[in-house]
Amino acid sequence: MRTSLIDLMTTEDASEEPRSNRSPWRQRLVDGERGITQCFRMSSTLYFDFFAISILLCTAVVVELSLLTWAFVFLCVILILAGELIYDAILKLAIENRERLSNKTLEYLNVINAAILVQILGSFLTIVFILGVRIVELDWF
Repeated sequence: MRTSLIDLMTTEDASEEPRSNRSPWRQRLVDGERGITQCFRMSSTLYFDFFAISILLCTAVVVELSLLTWAFVFLCVILILAGELIYDAILKLAIENRERLSNKTLEYLNVINAAILVQILGSFLTIVFILGVRIVELDWF
């Protein structure tokens, strides 16, 4: 059983594979956890995302959403977090390799970042819309 691909790429001697007692699916979970903790250390925007998401989820509990709307809310939350993680990874790659990247590649990275921003904003606005419709249904305003 191998360790993660990242550990294999960083070993001194590529012919000698490090061994681990973890199964591949468990190693993938460990690598994912490492990635999330690195993202928390790299950027403070993930803290804001978790704060905003917790406020939205508390509001969703108060307005008693149906099961289907909860599914949409969770899908949007997952899209927000995945988009933020992808954005931070692309940003880190661009910063570390800025000297070797051409101007055209940097323009493509800006387009990718814009697409991720649209994804995050669209998911956030979808959650706000779902909550707003439910609040209007309850005649709170």
